[in-house]
This record gives sequence, structure tokens and C-alpha cells, in this order.
Amino acid sequence: MVCTEKYISDRILFNRLNKGKLSFCNLDKMLIPALTVNGFKISNRHAVDKDLETLDEIYTQNMRDYVELNYQWQPTLFRYNFKSCRYTVLHYKETIIGFLCLLPKDNSLYIGEIQIAAQHQNQGIGTKILQTIIKQSKEQYRELNLQVLRGNPAIKLYQRMGFTIHQETATHYQLRLSV
Repeated sequence: MVCTEKYISDRILFNRLNKGKLSFCNLDKMLIPALTVNGFKISNRHAVDKDLETLDEIYTQNMRDYVELNYQWQPTLFRYNFKSCRYTVLHYKETIIGFLCLLPKDNSLYIGEIQIAAQHQNQGIGTKILQTIIKQSKEQYRELNLQVLRGNPAIKLYQRMGFTIHQETATHYQLRLSV
């Protein structure tokens, strides 16, 4: 499947953060190097359609409570918006432990998702991934953008990593980091 502008979801409010057209770079640049966290080697690859079931389970497990603080949960929304070309799957050995969605536009990179399966959280994986994204982004982008649902404690990680709130909506904090 070819990934084009029409697949960018309103769910991530991309057009609010990035007025104008999206310019995709080479998808290989959206992969991060293999990481070792607490002795575990975490690799990544581009998502494929057969990953949908597992990624949806991780998304639901991680996000449902936070979404329900702001909206009514829509159990088919992730599936409806899923386009494998936008996602990077994180795995340890053969087990999927999370996923990323990184969307480049001009001189900025929008972090659409960093999801780590619940049983792998609080082990430094998210921090190491975010550090890697920031380090790699310095070569190609001027800033990183993301948004966090109100009530989601992940905002503490992002702020610890240097992101600052640049805009607030009734449901989200929009954060930015100049690199």
C-alpha cells in the first residue's frame, strides 16, 4: 500500500499542528537503530497489515482510560485509521512490545504515537526511544511536535525530555521541542 497524504488521520489533529501539505521522506529514515535497554535488545521494522490486531490491543490497553476522560471510547477508531505504512513496530525477539508513528513535515517531525505494551512499561524503553528520536532528529528537523490527552501521565516524560506546552485544547496538550 502506498502511503499518501489522504491517509493522515484527523484523529491526531495533524492539520492543526501542521498547516500545509505533508511531505513524506524515505520510510527507512523513520526507523530507529536497535536499542538495548536493561540488557534487552529491542529491534524495529515497518509495520505490515497483519500487525493490526496486536497494535490495536496495545493501543486499547494503553489509551482507553485516557480517551474516556475526554471522549467516548470508539473501539474501531484505531482500526479504521490504521495504515501500516505510517507505523514502526518495536519488538523483542519475536514479540511485539510497542509501536511508533512518526510523521515528517518540512523541518519538523510529528510524533503521532509512542506506545509500549503495558507489561514492558516503566523499564526505560519509552525514555530510550524518545532520546533516540530526539538525537536522530537533530540532523534533519528543527523541531519535534506531539500531543497528549489531558489526564495522560506520559506528559511528565515528555516534559522531562525538554518538551514544553505550546498550545492547549479542551482535550489535549500540544507540545514542542526545538532540536
